[in-house]
Amino acid sequence: MDRKRECLLGYFSSNATSSQSPNPEFNLNIDGNDTTMQETLLVDPGSLSNQDSSYTAEDLCGQEILNTIVSEIKKIGYFAILADETTDSSHQGQLCFCIRYVSEDAFIKEEYISYGAMEFVDAKSITEEILSRVTSIGLNIDNCIAQCYDGCSTMSDHISGVATRIMKHAPLAIYLHRVSHRLNLVLNDSSKLTEIRRMFDIVFVTINCINDSSGRRNVFDAQFISYCSTSFYKVNNVSRFRHSRPFHKGEKDKANEFKTLWLERTVYSTNAKFPGLLKSFPVISTEIREISPLEYALETIKTSSTELKELISSIKSGNSQFINQLSMRLNGIIEAAVMGGLKNYEDAFFTNDYLCSNPAHEDEIIELKELIREQIEVIHVNEYSVNFYHSLLKIRPDHWVNFHWTRDKREVDTF
Repeated sequence: MDRKRECLLGYFSSNATSSQSPNPEFNLNIDGNDTTMQETLLVDPGSLSNQDSSYTAEDLCGQEILNTIVSEIKKIGYFAILADETTDSSHQGQLCFCIRYVSEDAFIKEEYISYGAMEFVDAKSITEEILSRVTSIGLNIDNCIAQCYDGCSTMSDHISGVATRIMKHAPLAIYLHRVSHRLNLVLNDSSKLTEIRRMFDIVFVTINCINDSSGRRNVFDAQFISYCSTSFYKVNNVSRFRHSRPFHKGEKDKANEFKTLWLERTVYSTNAKFPGLLKSFPVISTEIREISPLEYALETIKTSSTELKELISSIKSGNSQFINQLSMRLNGIIEAAVMGGLKNYEDAFFTNDYLCSNPAHEDEIIELKELIREQIEVIHVNEYSVNFYHSLLKIRPDHWVNFHWTRDKREVDTF
């Protein structure tokens, strides 16, 4: 029995077909009604040898895996594309194409689809190749909601790059600069400093030292401190406490209270850390200062971004009890009518009038813009899981659509 028949016999051992094969061994497995086996037998002349490429098991397995991936994506409806162009050892351009999506059981999956040669590696050729590969596997490019590449001009140029060309076919397919590539750029740039290079050398030696011995690896795993353990110190071992009282300076703007909202912050320091043996400790110092509206906005965005990342991380780890909390957090960020939203910060601080009246605040305004950009990116990077949970999160889909369009406008107007 040749390789193809062996592969099919093993794969369909529990799913027989009504068609009969000339091979007596094969007839042991064809008493059922499996249509896939039936179609295979009808087109199989039974005369090809195992040297024929059509009889290789890897072709059958590869197509079966691809069909499974595509069927999962079609059930969800939306997907993101990932592509990277590289040159192999023979100086031939190659394009690696992957798809990221959220499965029905709420797991983010990133699946390899194809890897093939490219005669030309310009933006037009890469775009045509990506569109061709999406179509060839039976997916609709209109359902693409994100695209992730490296930051080279061929991929990211806002006029004629691959990302811009893809968005003409899929308007919701926002471009995201690949995080690993960004990290690599940062590390390469920081390695110019002698201290950073020494640090990497120490890390490299430490990793090799631990991984080269199973005993040392076990000791390291036993001493590793989890996030839950480190987060303990956020609310324990504390000796400084603060109290903030909001108030308005000048005439309150009813349309946007953030313009005049100040904080009076009092910081208390105790002579011992809480929790302790005693219920109270003497206060040894007190500091009082006023926080301007812009400083307050910076603090709020930083805190919101940190909490958002922690909530998303917890839900990805399977802690579904945080879903409602994430819902409230996202509503506060996306909808301007709830908890202020990002739009009120833009209206309060990103105007020419405010900058002319407060030229010394230029650096803080730039920092606030960058924090808002980062927060928007966090939402979009994790949007697949959020879209999947939008019914549970009680976020109407039209809010996400509006958020897509307003995000583009914010980047033009404020960044």
